[in-house]
Amino acid sequence: MPIIDITLLEGRDDATRRRLLREVTATVQSVLAAPPESIRVVLREVPRSHYAVAGVVKDEVGSADPGPGGDRTGASSDEDGA
Repeated sequence: MPIIDITLLEGRDDATRRRLLREVTATVQSVLAAPPESIRVVLREVPRSHYAVAGVVKDEVGSADPGPGGDRTGASSDEDGA
């Protein structure tokens, strides 16, 4: 039974979170040939005040520029995992 645990900075709308859950499930099903009933996806949202990169708390970073992919972290998701 695949269990996928995703941690994101909070702030995405319900539709985006639901799409993520559906598409992650579909990808795992495709890659692992796992039945969808066996796939578990956990989505955790972390407040910006509880996440830092290089000691800089994300709520201290300006959020006017959404950054790559519309992420308000100001950095791409593969740089800081959120």
